[in-house]
Amino acid sequence: MQFKWNEKINQVQYRLLKNEIESVNSQLSEMAQTTKEYELLASVPGLGDATIVDLLSEVGSFSLYENPRQLIKLVGINITGKLIWSA
Repeated sequence: MQFKWNEKINQVQYRLLKNEIESVNSQLSEMAQTTKEYELLASVPGLGDATIVDLLSEVGSFSLYENPRQLIKLVGINITGKLIWSA
């Protein structure tokens, strides 16, 4: 009986956390959609809302970079498209 009670508590906690995560993701998406960067990235085929939000949360505003090469370096690719591995 104790096991079933714990299982029900875990299910309730899981649902609450899942709902909270969905709410935060929704808020992040709404915030990202207000940026110029979102509009640019949304025009790229294959980039969905979650990917764009993840990318923007990692790199921030594109205006933070003086040169596109800075952003390319941060992403870890070079102009030829090869990965740059760092130790």
